[in-house]
Amino acid sequence: MRSKTRRGAIVAAMLLVAVGVGADELAVVSTAPQGQLTGGEPGRVQVLFDRAMVPLSAAAVPGVAPDWLVVEPPLAARWRWAGTATLIGEPLAPLPRATAYRVTVSAGATAVDGARLAAPASFTFTTPRPTAAIEGGEEVWRGEGPTRVLHAADPIEVRFEQPVDAGALLARLTVRAFARGADGITGPVASEPEWLLETDAERPLELFRVRPLGCWPRGSTIEVVVRAGLAGLEGPEASAADVTARLDTPLPLAPVRFGGRASGDGAIDPEDATLVFTAPTSWRDVADAVTVREPGAQPRPVRPRPESWLWDWEQEELPLHLLQLEGGRTYEVCVGAGARDAEGGEQGFPWCGTLRTARRAPRFYLVEADGVLELDGPHVLPLRVQNIARYRLKHTRVDEDGLVAALQRPQRQALPLPAPEP
Repeated sequence: MRSKTRRGAIVAAMLLVAVGVGADELAVVSTAPQGQLTGGEPGRVQVLFDRAMVPLSAAAVPGVAPDWLVVEPPLAARWRWAGTATLIGEPLAPLPRATAYRVTVSAGATAVDGARLAAPASFTFTTPRPTAAIEGGEEVWRGEGPTRVLHAADPIEVRFEQPVDAGALLARLTVRAFARGADGITGPVASEPEWLLETDAERPLELFRVRPLGCWPRGSTIEVVVRAGLAGLEGPEASAADVTARLDTPLPLAPVRFGGRASGDGAIDPEDATLVFTAPTSWRDVADAVTVREPGAQPRPVRPRPESWLWDWEQEELPLHLLQLEGGRTYEVCVGAGARDAEGGEQGFPWCGTLRTARRAPRFYLVEADGVLELDGPHVLPLRVQNIARYRLKHTRVDEDGLVAALQRPQRQALPLPAPEP
């Protein structure tokens, strides 16, 4: 009698355990996409459950969304199961941008084993909002790297990756000008230059141009801001953050200082001497206004050299090769009013500066500047000599394939000079 009672208790316990397993709740493990989208995400909606939702035989059959799935606003998509636990919705057309979606798995969704979702599970995502890209001016090389310069009449482009109404953009667009010194520091007070907003003929809802009425002020930093809150034409969600660009216009033309390799006492190598301006100019534009003289001598003008590669080169550091300076001298270099820069602006005042040149250091090398080696011989290598009274040459035969490498890694060995001839 005791044995029968124990067996009955064991069977009852096993039934209770089985009922407990079957009563587990269905759970949503992961969902995608979520949050603010940028446009680079996979174009699909995905819901992963913790167990099989359909039989394996029905997993690959595409169709409509299950009754327990709600998407707001409605989403036209082809729905399919990847495996038995992952539901994927593939939109039939690109989703409208600037739109917020809510996806809800309703309570009561049931798995194959009968487990049910106890409470609704929702997630949201927002397709890309309108975001401006602001660009203008020309990329030029200044100092140690490239920078952008906004010329007098240059338009500033404002681009979008989705359609935007010009009137809505105009209401969120501000343009200000800050005065900027030669040191690059902008002042705290801004002015508001006059400008108009143009639409592009081919992309009138995505590309706009901010064009000055007249010219952008010289020596200014132009600040363009597209403020947050700009709504596009595809959806109601507005831009979430300001977009700002700051573009520099050239400074008014003026000489600043002399540049170049300087010796310990501050004298500058005459072959490396430059005159630094606040704005790009060229010898073509300033030669008529430049004079040079030594103390006690009459000023001499610059001899025109239009055949020189420096003549038309526009830059802020103007090489002084054309002045034919000697080493170990003191010169007064003057730039008169009327010198012009690359923008056509004129220097409004005369300027003079004192330049001390250093004695030229000894120089002795092959292949002057950017020398060119022809593949077909004979190979003639220019020999540059400066402030060298006497020298001895040692010739080494080099195969054609090793010529460039030999010049890149020259053998620098001092040789004893022969005794002077009587």
